[in-house]
Amino acid sequence: MDKTPRDAGLINRVFRALHTIKGSGSMFGFEDIADFTHEVETVFMQVRDGALAVTPALIGLLFRTRDHVQKLLDAAQGGPPADPEAMAAILVELNTLASAKAEPAAPSPAPSPAQASVPAPSASEPAPAAPPGLNTLRIRLKPKSNDVPASFTIAPLLAEIGNLGQCQTVANAQGVPELNDLDPKLLYLW
Repeated sequence: MDKTPRDAGLINRVFRALHTIKGSGSMFGFEDIADFTHEVETVFMQVRDGALAVTPALIGLLFRTRDHVQKLLDAAQGGPPADPEAMAAILVELNTLASAKAEPAAPSPAPSPAQASVPAPSASEPAPAAPPGLNTLRIRLKPKSNDVPASFTIAPLLAEIGNLGQCQTVANAQGVPELNDLDPKLLYLW
């Protein structure tokens, strides 16, 4: 980013990474990571929108953000607790940068009309070819029913994927037994 601070593609990748960390943290119960990353993402949204420039100070704060997220993960796995003062300092510095409104960065390009609508495949048919300049991903999620914790919910993951662009969810119901044979603790749809 220091060599190409106005690269809209790179800025968007960093923003999406922050957004994914936030959503994944929330989905898996790491609320401290989700909350911290949300604050960073909010400031970085100004970069993505062209209201805040990428500067060496911002890049340094992004590296410190990455290190702090790692410390929060380590703490969640029984490591030493992350320093709340370090987190507060990062957030204060980010908000100070954001309020200074440095030279605007180049705005992100708008999606092309071809990117606006792409039909998603059903669970049984192959994915159609994507229009030029657009990628189509087909994601299958089939958890083992006995490995899924009772607190598991798929909705946050689907919402996070939906934030990446147009999304269609198709459930495969081939393995659903008759009502009398259903076990409410097992997953049947995928």
